Amino acid sequence: MEIIFLITGLLIGAVSAWLISSFGYKGEVSRVEERSLILEQDKSNLEKNLNSERQKVLELNSKLSSLQSDYSNLQQKLAEQKAEVEELQQKFTKEFENLLEKTSQNFRAKLKRLTKKALIVLLPYVSSYQC
Repeated sequence: MEIIFLITGLLIGAVSAWLISSFGYKGEVSRVEERSLILEQDKSNLEKNLNSERQKVLELNSKLSSLQSDYSNLQQKLAEQKAEVEELQQKFTKEFENLLEKTSQNFRAKLKRLTKKALIVLLPYVSSYQC
């Protein structure tokens, strides 16, 4: 009878050990599965954030390219306008010099005529005064 108790005890111990290990293993498996699920959700969220940030980078690069193109065009336009202003300034300077020369010539011609007239008018008085 002792052998029956011993075999029964061993069977009960084996079954209880199996049940305990099976529940413990299932608990461990459920924790691993839960942790895996959480990690998958985190991974999914991070991928969404990464894609969003990549999209922002692409948009910003596009805007940067557009702004650089606009800046380059404005720089070129500014250079052209500076050249036009310089050309106009030279043209106006030359026109002013020409106008000044014409005015000077006219003034000298008028002065010469007036001097002649004055001399013609004064010459008889001067010649009669000396005689």
